[in-house]
Amino acid sequence: MIVDDHALFCDSLATLLEASGTKVVGVANGGRDAIEQIATAEPDVVLLDIAMPGMSGIDVLREIKAQRPNLKVVMLTMSDREADIMDAINGGADGYILKTATSEEFNLLLGKVLTGRAALSPEIGMRIFERFGDITGGSPVRGTGLAELSERERQVLDLLRTGLTNKEIATRMHLTESTVKYHVSNMLSKLGLRNRVEAAAFAGTI
Repeated sequence: MIVDDHALFCDSLATLLEASGTKVVGVANGGRDAIEQIATAEPDVVLLDIAMPGMSGIDVLREIKAQRPNLKVVMLTMSDREADIMDAINGGADGYILKTATSEEFNLLLGKVLTGRAALSPEIGMRIFERFGDITGGSPVRGTGLAELSERERQVLDLLRTGLTNKEIATRMHLTESTVKYHVSNMLSKLGLRNRVEAAAFAGTI
């Protein structure tokens, strides 16, 4: 589902998605309309703009995640403001893609989301990484957090860098998926990260 208040952009994006074999189940031009449509259309992924009249994309994200926490929501926006990025991550966004992405980059990032991975425009990944440095006085990965990781947790972090899902990591490491989730949880805690989106950005910089 596409949620954006610019009709021409929605039409162009829908055409791009359909051409790549992705079905568009709905187009909403505002937040409240999107929430109502999601209840009946049941999309797998919501592409959500941030700057919309009435109800901002961040507010829509929070309401969607409160109602359907497992629904994948990707912010598709022109905004690279740190406040918007962090609000989106804290709100549970599964990705953050800038509208300046090429069609090839967009399709690649969307493919990651569809397979359970985080989708971040490269510029956004670097902004997140820089933000961690500001908060901690340096990169957590280069600090004591990395030294505290077990060998398994280091392996999981390395595989996260390649964009693998928990299931794919479990297969690669010959572990159960629940064990991988346990290692991911411990790793996030030790590195001071909050979710897979941050971890993907983090792992891609080391």
